[in-house]
Amino acid sequence: MKYYNNDADESIKVTKARNRSEVQISSNSVFFDGYVIIKHNHEMIEFTKPTIDYTGKQRKFNNKSKICLTADSAKDQLVPLGTFAFDYLESTEDYRIAYFKPKE
Repeated sequence: MKYYNNDADESIKVTKARNRSEVQISSNSVFFDGYVIIKHNHEMIEFTKPTIDYTGKQRKFNNKSKICLTADSAKDQLVPLGTFAFDYLESTEDYRIAYFKPKE
């Protein structure tokens, strides 16, 4: 099932942050209207809504600008800069995944 309203909701944009060890992730998706768990490797980035009893690291996107800063990987260059589409076949209501290949 597809969980998006328009094309802007189907992607994330990764840009450099002011701090060299951080990247900035932004999206217009309503999926990010709360806390998310962010995991990534050299092929993909995953966003999961935490369960009530989850106690690990969570990120909250700014409600107005829809931007989140993450320091996990900029210096390791695991998160490339660019715009990446969510894979809606693998994504669900509580989970989004984007593969690091340019959006066509």
